Amino acid sequence: MKTGKRSVAVAAVVVLGLSGCGRDDGGADAEGAAGDDRSFYERATSTRLEHMTVDELEEATREATLALDSFRMRGTLPVDGVTTEMDLTLSRDAGCRGTMRQDTGGLDFVGLNDGTGFMKADADFLRNGPDEELPDRAIELMADRWIDMGSSDNAFEDFCDLDTLLDDLTADDAGGGDSGGSDYSVGAPRSFEGREVLPITGEEEDGDPLTILVANDDENPRILRVESDGPEGEESLTFSEFDRPVSVEAPEDAVTLEDLREEAVGGPPTAV
Repeated sequence: MKTGKRSVAVAAVVVLGLSGCGRDDGGADAEGAAGDDRSFYERATSTRLEHMTVDELEEATREATLALDSFRMRGTLPVDGVTTEMDLTLSRDAGCRGTMRQDTGGLDFVGLNDGTGFMKADADFLRNGPDEELPDRAIELMADRWIDMGSSDNAFEDFCDLDTLLDDLTADDAGGGDSGGSDYSVGAPRSFEGREVLPITGEEEDGDPLTILVANDDENPRILRVESDGPEGEESLTFSEFDRPVSVEAPEDAVTLEDLREEAVGGPPTAV
């Protein structure tokens, strides 16, 4: 699950990139946004978020993030030089389910809260995966079948546990902690997918440009999107479907690794 963990690491930039950042407001009043040239009416009808510093906005966003019970995360990012599309839904009570797609193949996965994981990969993904080369027989047995990976490897448990992810997203010391003096600024409200957002822009420690879109909603200042442009290509993650009911169930037709071993040596065939 290296691809999935890389996606979560990029997602962490959303909140972690705000920690310890300074506000570049050119000496503007702390209660107003930098370069605020809006009319009196526009200022009077603005949200409290629009009058916050970057640090204050980060803290409000952190509180809203930690209160989530479920959300959906979709994104596109380069992994080992390959463009990867990811769609992941996580729930505090149910676990997670999602898909990953590359030009070299894709997979579906399900993770239950007890740490049990299931995956279904196509032949191209298995043939071009990051692990050591699989023999043709193994690919033939595994392709397009739900496989019960068990719970011995806690990768699914860590990856699908919402509390673990939220802890990573809001940890003060993750991702290097202090921003190294980089300046972040809050821009004027704009629209994103039909919602008003506040864009936070700046640079990561390595100099890559970063844009974070936070919902301009005093009650729920949730992060809706993060965009970055690194040396391997553009990265973006979109967050949505907050606190909606999520159903995650074990695939009924899943086979175990022991089933596959038996088939490989000519044992009883397992129905697909």
